[in-house]
Amino acid sequence: MTIEERLEKVEKELTLLKKTLATAPKVIRANKFIVEDENGKVRAGMVLDEDGPRLGLFDEHGKVRVGMGLDKNGPGLGLLDANGKVIWKAP
Repeated sequence: MTIEERLEKVEKELTLLKKTLATAPKVIRANKFIVEDENGKVRAGMVLDEDGPRLGLFDEHGKVRVGMGLDKNGPGLGLLDANGKVIWKAP
């Protein structure tokens, strides 16, 4: 493949990408979001359930290490060790 052919291919791909991004939604609505690492392990999650919104950050072993949420009692924030024991909690 010549340089000219490669450049033409890149320009076509860039044009397609620009068109795709122009039609992308500006707002995404959902009840749950999961963020996975390159190996498919859950590393973060955000959920809205009957208790309220919650956010969790997970370590490489799938253990919750940071938790944050809001329920009928108010906001909560906690840091957990690798065994799931709370090591710090917001008052």
